[in-house]
Amino acid sequence: MRSLSGILWLLLAAACSRAGNSDSTQAPARSPEYHGKVVISGSEPATSVQLVGSDGNMELVGDLEPELRRLAGATLAVHGSLEGQPPARRLDVESYEITEIDGEPPSTGVLQSRDGYLWLVGRDTLKVVGAPEALQAKAGAKVWIVGARSGSELAVQSYGVIRE
Repeated sequence: MRSLSGILWLLLAAACSRAGNSDSTQAPARSPEYHGKVVISGSEPATSVQLVGSDGNMELVGDLEPELRRLAGATLAVHGSLEGQPPARRLDVESYEITEIDGEPPSTGVLQSRDGYLWLVGRDTLKVVGAPEALQAKAGAKVWIVGARSGSELAVQSYGVIRE
């Protein structure tokens, strides 16, 4: 009887140990996601970048603020840490994804010039066709491009520079 209780104790200890280990190997929780349209509010020189969505308005702050400022009018999915109470909420942005520009989903990435062609390197690597000269001169910049995709080619309809 004594050895049976010892075995049960060891099995219970091992199970608890495994449960504890599985908790410590889980990936960290991702910050909440907020959706909305980017709007610049205020008057110069005191403007702010706002996300206007179903969760209400919030000021977008942090290292990505200059990029977000260039995306005024775009619809985004944004991850970050929310601080404050309405109407003075601030979202310290950790990451974002552009979901829509003028009703169309854009392709985003960094422009590269290789072998005489312009490439958009992002989630997918796409050969950019029909790029205006102004866009061709932006190799190295982070951009969004809206246009027709055919296989691995993207025909430029409109574009914007997110970061030089």
